[in-house]
Amino acid sequence: MHRFFVGRENIAGEGVVFPKGEAEHIRRVLRLKAGDAVHVLDGEGMRYRVRLTDVDREEVRGAVLHREGYDSESPVAVHLGQCLLKGQAMDGVVRRAVELGAASITPVVAARCQVPLKSAGGKIGRWREIARAAAKQSGRSKIPPVHEAAAGLPAFCEHHAHVDLKLILWEEEATARLGELRPAGVPASAALLIGPEGGFEAAEVAAARGFGFLPVGLGPRILRAETAPLVALALVQALWGDL
Repeated sequence: MHRFFVGRENIAGEGVVFPKGEAEHIRRVLRLKAGDAVHVLDGEGMRYRVRLTDVDREEVRGAVLHREGYDSESPVAVHLGQCLLKGQAMDGVVRRAVELGAASITPVVAARCQVPLKSAGGKIGRWREIARAAAKQSGRSKIPPVHEAAAGLPAFCEHHAHVDLKLILWEEEATARLGELRPAGVPASAALLIGPEGGFEAAEVAAARGFGFLPVGLGPRILRAETAPLVALALVQALWGDL
């Protein structure tokens, strides 16, 4: 059944008014008709089974048939700090990070980034739309936020100083591996810092250490910058989450 995110303000009693973007997707892309049933998620823990009642150029409306609590979020909230990548690689990272349960995504600028900070500003909106679409496709109960780009590692590190587990992936770390970590307790939250195509500089890793971030590797092979965050997220979810 097709899924759509609709804010609580668009759900009144037993009626639902779909926002413009979702309405156009229903009408033009999916070509659904009055009488079709869909699932509506409010992003606050509720799922509604809705029968479409009006599908026209002006608006799309529906009637609530059933409502229930719904939570598909991971027990470990993983906040991904991904350094900016060239081309469309960042699009893929955002999409798959949402599928893998990332709680939030923050583009980060590092010394070896080949993408300037100013160019990221115009892409935030697109990445948020990608996150929204990926959340619908993967059955997330919430749309993870894509934050404004952080100008440097310290900004990301300081913002996530409160999380239980803080990790920075570094290809030069030969001893500590993410898959072998066994913290004292099961973390309820984690922050992952992933470098750009050229990796992090030693000084950046040292700076992250100062904020309590632990450098870890992913094994003997060097992964592409767009592969590393997906492997890291999958490992965290397998170790402490719900994979």
